[in-house]
Amino acid sequence: MAQSFFQQAIQKNPNFALAYVGLAESYVYMGSQRWVAPQEAYAKARETLQKALALDQTLGEAHTSLGWMSWRYDWNWPVAEKEFRLALELNPNYVAGQEQLARFLAWSDAWPGHCFLAIGYDGLGRGSDAVPEYQKAVELSQGDTDTVAGLAHSYIAIGKRGLGYSQ
Repeated sequence: MAQSFFQQAIQKNPNFALAYVGLAESYVYMGSQRWVAPQEAYAKARETLQKALALDQTLGEAHTSLGWMSWRYDWNWPVAEKEFRLALELNPNYVAGQEQLARFLAWSDAWPGHCFLAIGYDGLGRGSDAVPEYQKAVELSQGDTDTVAGLAHSYIAIGKRGLGYSQ
């Protein structure tokens, strides 16, 4: 529904850059929830964000969205951090941008090493070795949902119930 409102706003004013950002965010959300195939949703989101930035390069909101997609979809962490930081340079009071940068920095602080090791253990069928690595990754990422899901998967693989960690 939000998507149709942003499209209406763009039809009424094709130069309303923030409406393009809102439309892009709706695509990001649909892709992250798997309501639309992520590759399709994120392609539309990226295209829409480029339109927004063509109208106004100073939109911290657009750069925050690009940062999120670089982090969570492209796995291009240097670009993600660059976009998040640029977003806050452009709009230091943008709370969602502050939150995303904080989440990214918490996640990136040693998270990947533990998570990739856990994924490797899982791939080898060594769930009991994966669990402690996922537990460290969950703690470092402050409860990142993908990491918690990996931990749950490892517990299921070794036949345990519950997540075994406290937040």
